Amino acid sequence: MNALNPSLSMSYYICSFINGLKDDINHILKIFKPITLMQAFDKVKWQEETMFWPRITNLYPIFHMVWVNQ
Repeated sequence: MNALNPSLSMSYYICSFINGLKDDINHILKIFKPITLMQAFDKVKWQEETMFWPRITNLYPIFHMVWVNQ
């Protein structure tokens, strides 16, 4: 990134990345205060997985009822 524009700092790229995210992920990522882009990418991936997980686990009773009642 710095090779393209050495006058911009890494914090500029991190802030640009964070500000481009959806608000529900954006606010949480700001709490972690990532120092590198890789940290920001990892936290976003983790956050997306944890946001999606409750929806999957909420389906378990439905699938369980379907399989047990057959």
